[in-house]
Amino acid sequence: MNTISEQIKRFRNKKGLTQEQLGASVGVSMQAVSKWERGGTPDIELLPAIADVLDVSIDELFGRKQKSLEETISEVIYAVDSKKSYEYAFELCWAIFTGLAHISGNIQGRHAYKFGGADSEQSYFSKLVTDDGIACARIAPGFRTFFLMPQPKGSLHDKLVNIDTFHTLFKAFSDPDLLKILFNLYTRPNMPVDATFVSKETGIPLKQVDRIMDVLCDNQLLYRSFGTTAKGDIAFYMYNQESAVLPLLCYADEIQTTDMRDLVVDFSRRKPLF
Repeated sequence: MNTISEQIKRFRNKKGLTQEQLGASVGVSMQAVSKWERGGTPDIELLPAIADVLDVSIDELFGRKQKSLEETISEVIYAVDSKKSYEYAFELCWAIFTGLAHISGNIQGRHAYKFGGADSEQSYFSKLVTDDGIACARIAPGFRTFFLMPQPKGSLHDKLVNIDTFHTLFKAFSDPDLLKILFNLYTRPNMPVDATFVSKETGIPLKQVDRIMDVLCDNQLLYRSFGTTAKGDIAFYMYNQESAVLPLLCYADEIQTTDMRDLVVDFSRRKPLF
C-alpha cells in the first residue's frame, strides 16, 4: 500500500466517512475509493476535491507534514519585498485584530486600515479591552501602530516595576529640555555625540545638557562611553536602540489626540486592569 492510500483511509476514518460517502462527495464510486485505499492512486485532478472533503492539505495526502500557521506566516512575510514587509505585516496584524473582534465577513471592518491611507485625512483607533487580553490598533494617514497583550497569568501589577520607578521615568519626561535633546538625537543616525555638540544643536546650555545626559543614562535611554582627544577624555553618547521609547511616545501621542474616531471598540472587560 502506498502512502497516499494509507493517508486517504486514515483521514476518511478520522472524518467518520464511509467509502461511499467520500466517493459521492468527489464524484466517484465507492469501488474507486476502495481501489485507492488498496494501493491505487486517484487521478491528479481529484486531489483538491479529496483534500477539501477530508479537510486536509494535498501535502498531507502525500504524507508530508503540514506547516504550522506560524511557520507559514513567517515564510510569507520573509518572501515579501523588504520595502513592503512591514506594511504587509500590519495587514496581518489587522486581520488578527478583526478576528479577535469577531469580524469575519465585514469587508469594511476587515479592510478599515485603508481608511487611513493617503486618500484620507482622518485618524482612527480600535481597541479591545476584554477579560482575555488587550489589543489596540491606530490607523492614521501614513502612520499605523499595533499592540497586543494576552491576559497575563496572575496580576499584571506584579509584572510591572514599582510605582516609584514609573515616577522617576515620567518625571524625567516632564522636562521639556530632556525631550528636546531626545528628539534631536532621534532625528540623526545613532552615532556617538558629545555634550558640546548636543548643546550647539539644541541651544541648551552645556551645563544643563550634562545634567540631562546623566538623567538619560540613569534611565537607560542613553549609553555613555569615553574617548581620548587632544583636549583630554570626553564622554560620548548614543541612544539605546533596544528601548521602548518610540512606542511610549506613540501611545502618549495617542492619549493626547482628540480628533481620532472609534473604528472597532470593545470595552467588555470586567476584571481589574491590574
